Amino acid sequence: MVKFHGEAGIDAGGVRREYGSLLCKELFSAKVNLFEGKDDRKLPLYSSDNMCSRMFQIAGKMISYLIIHLDIGVPCLSPAVYHYISTLTIEPDRCSIEDVVDLDLKELILKVLYSNWFIF
Repeated sequence: MVKFHGEAGIDAGGVRREYGSLLCKELFSAKVNLFEGKDDRKLPLYSSDNMCSRMFQIAGKMISYLIIHLDIGVPCLSPAVYHYISTLTIEPDRCSIEDVVDLDLKELILKVLYSNWFIF
């Protein structure tokens, strides 16, 4: 059961879903600094601090809770991340240039993709 401090409400499911929505919003916020990218294509942000502190493990448990217990999807993750979570495989056709956050790297990838020369 979920109860918000200072608010009257009986948890018949609505309060839990509100908690889940708030949890999801905070988990993917810039303040938490675990994910980066557009609002509808978030990717995990690699950080040794996050890896050592096990923040991704905690985030994974929270996301699992949202999906399994509250039936709240996480529409902000990139389709490539969803595919990886469900299959544990990385397929190039699932990846998109839209997922690249670093503008310099994105520009370089586009130059290579649309140029007529290749480096072997």
